[in-house]
Amino acid sequence: MTDPRLQTDHVVLSYDKHVISPDLSVQIPAGEFTAIVGPNACGKSTLLRALSRLHRPDAGRVLLDGRQIDTLGTKEVARRVGLLPQSATAPDHMTVRDLVARGRSPHQGLFRQWSAADHAAVQQALKLTHTSELADREVDALSGGQRQRVWLALVLAQDTGTILLDEPTTFLDMTHQLEILELCRTQHLHGNRTVVAVLHDLNQAARYATHLIAMRDGQVRATGTPEEVVTAGLVKDIFGLDVMIIRDPVTDTPMVIPYPPDRAEEP
Repeated sequence: MTDPRLQTDHVVLSYDKHVISPDLSVQIPAGEFTAIVGPNACGKSTLLRALSRLHRPDAGRVLLDGRQIDTLGTKEVARRVGLLPQSATAPDHMTVRDLVARGRSPHQGLFRQWSAADHAAVQQALKLTHTSELADREVDALSGGQRQRVWLALVLAQDTGTILLDEPTTFLDMTHQLEILELCRTQHLHGNRTVVAVLHDLNQAARYATHLIAMRDGQVRATGTPEEVVTAGLVKDIFGLDVMIIRDPVTDTPMVIPYPPDRAEEP
């Protein structure tokens, strides 16, 4: 594995004194598309929030390019790591263009105000997410799927080397799910970005990601390539499902085929 872009070093993660992860060490390889998978409430989103510095560990360290992330300035982190959270909300009556433009704020300061480069970054982000036609509409008037693509545009406009996405395909129909995942793969392959996404669909994770982290009960159960991680034994261990693993006929990546309950004992 390449040097980690982000990593946790024996962190303890909790909410309201309820421990989610008692001792979590994980590495996010630079330049890869990493998918974090696992059942509901296993700690996937908490890990992502810790990596983005939104969730402070009770113990341990989170490192960004080898430096402890809580020692870095807020704007410095925002110039290097972009986050699409699960439940993002925009101010009332804000237009799509104004929201996406907020992605440029980490690049501005006392001596650097709005520029042609900022305008170009916003236009490109709208184009990539197919939201240009929504630019003058208010965010709160959009459908759930449209809002999801708009928030992704904000993250892309931020123009960071690392993008963290918490369930980016939520609210999207199948066509838009694939568009978003293709966009993530493009940003990884051709945009030279490190992409990390929490995904529920194991087949989508195996098809699009180059590196998987499989979690259960706040712990990492397996890491590696889709071929190394997506096995019948691991799916049984993590999800409690009896499955067959075949090759995806389009991408030749592992594909999970669950057995019906009345055939769960089949090999």
